[in-house]
Amino acid sequence: MNARKIVEHARKYKKSVRIASKSIRSIPILERLLTGYPDVINGIMAFSATEACWLSNRNICNDILIGYPIWHVTDIEEVYHCIQSKNIDHVDNSPNYITLTVDCIQHVQHLDSIIDRLNAIAKHKTKIPVCIDFDLSYSVQIINLWFGVRRSPLRTINDVEKVLQHVIQSSNLKLDGLLGYEAQIAGLGDNHQCFLQKPMDTLIRTLKHYSSLDVLSRRKSIVEHTKKILKSNGFTLRFVNGGGTGSINFTCTDLSVNEITVGSGLFSPLLFDEYKDLKPFHPSLFFACQIVRQPTLCIYTCLGGGYSASGKTGQDKSPQPYLLQGAQLDPNEGAGEVQTPVWCKKKQLQLGDAIFFRHAKAGEICERFNDIYVIKQGKLLQDRYKTYRGERMCFL
Repeated sequence: MNARKIVEHARKYKKSVRIASKSIRSIPILERLLTGYPDVINGIMAFSATEACWLSNRNICNDILIGYPIWHVTDIEEVYHCIQSKNIDHVDNSPNYITLTVDCIQHVQHLDSIIDRLNAIAKHKTKIPVCIDFDLSYSVQIINLWFGVRRSPLRTINDVEKVLQHVIQSSNLKLDGLLGYEAQIAGLGDNHQCFLQKPMDTLIRTLKHYSSLDVLSRRKSIVEHTKKILKSNGFTLRFVNGGGTGSINFTCTDLSVNEITVGSGLFSPLLFDEYKDLKPFHPSLFFACQIVRQPTLCIYTCLGGGYSASGKTGQDKSPQPYLLQGAQLDPNEGAGEVQTPVWCKKKQLQLGDAIFFRHAKAGEICERFNDIYVIKQGKLLQDRYKTYRGERMCFL
């Protein structure tokens, strides 16, 4: 249901969708998404070189963008050999992309040096596709405001052009795409339930509004300028990537973008409850912990449960009980490393019962479990989807 909503929205605006694998971390689910909506979902954004090569070698997808820069020599060598073998051996001669992300001249020079050495050894010229990632954070220097993230140093047309020229001059690299992610719009909730949070929500929505105007302007100008330079050198740009599930409504309207990366919305974790403008998605991934102790009449202590999400530490990163009316974590203990006490006054539970929880984020919880059990229309199916962990894979 969540996938269908995303696909229908992207199709309406003629955008393709790239799945953020970090938000899924399960090959069977990635395969279902890619085969279920091939006209819209046709790529993956991976989070590590080893993961990208693993997915490529298993023929999960032939268009993989490693959305974050890599530096380790063995990672670059692994990607090189994977690309080379795919381009030589692929039976139907369709292109196979594993695109690397860069955001500075040092990245380009480092890649160029290593690929040049590998090409000399192989006596075969392989050009590695790269994507330039530029920053779309909103900044007002007069009041020292920074609304966004600290990732790419490229913020202006001139910043991007300097890196672009080094890519063009390289005989071992080719520009494949641009990546401009509006993290401050896609990744920040603005509709919290807590009354005390309402003034901050209003401020965040105001900042999102002005930031969205800035994003549209800067992304358009950078894309147009890049295309102009590429055209004068006989090259084209294959993709311009933006967005996230949290900004899908906004990003779909941006004509400078032709593909959107989504992931978390497919599972709809806790943090997605805090978005005002997001279409309602249905929670679809949970974990269960068994009650093993009952210290008082209304407190049930579960085994496990302390699976907090990444990011700035706070209560919003904690898992929460689900489908159990009135249940809440103990305010002093929270979700514990081995034991998690849950307060529940409205329903009598027994030792051995399970309490279901929602995770604050999406794919991170898959690092804790080997299998995803599939439920359809209230019935447990025989299908079990292996997570990355279940396949004995760990990338970060």
